[in-house]
Amino acid sequence: MNTGALLWTVRTTDDFAYVAHLEDGVQILDIRGRTGLSQVGCYDRDSGSPTTTWAGLADVELDSTRVFSSHQTRGVITVDFGDTVAITKAEWHRKKKQLTVHATSSA
Repeated sequence: MNTGALLWTVRTTDDFAYVAHLEDGVQILDIRGRTGLSQVGCYDRDSGSPTTTWAGLADVELDSTRVFSSHQTRGVITVDFGDTVAITKAEWHRKKKQLTVHATSSA
């Protein structure tokens, strides 16, 4: 994670870990490799440091299409995700002026 703040909660599916992080919001990590983690997404309602002590995300829960997070001062925050897409490779062909993107999808 980008800051030294505490990680509060981790919830996992078969392919992804959803981490509630005090200063960095919800981080979505690809855990399919099992030997290393790579960030594939995030949602941070409060980018930057908390305005009050311990004011950030403290918990995360999942259902089939949403991430629910509890924030100390803003209440419950929900994010619809339905499908998580992870870019695995991107190639730029300068002469053709073409970008080719390879990705995987949780759907």
